[in-house]
Amino acid sequence: MRQWKMIWIVWLILLLSACQSLSGNRNMETELSPSLSSTTDKVTIRMVDYEANQSRYRDMMEVFEAENPDIDLKWISVEEVLNIDPNGAARWPDDAYLRLAAAGDVLAS
Repeated sequence: MRQWKMIWIVWLILLLSACQSLSGNRNMETELSPSLSSTTDKVTIRMVDYEANQSRYRDMMEVFEAENPDIDLKWISVEEVLNIDPNGAARWPDDAYLRLAAAGDVLAS
């Protein structure tokens, strides 16, 4: 009997706290909108891929930046990050994936 009483108390507390959080978030969108719209800082997204693929993305990146003037796209080559020869088939270092993940926000394929 005591166990059921504890279960009901916990359930009631969870129910009341859920109702409280729902009523408290009503104006969240209107509260966040002014601060988000007043942000003037540019965001930079670093894109990592092979140097040979840069021409494939160049036009798309230019269109994206034109439509999103507050976002800059920066190209980072795999060869530069891993310090390998772009013309040859070089062996990747053991920590290659860690280096690539640290160098960019997006790993293109």
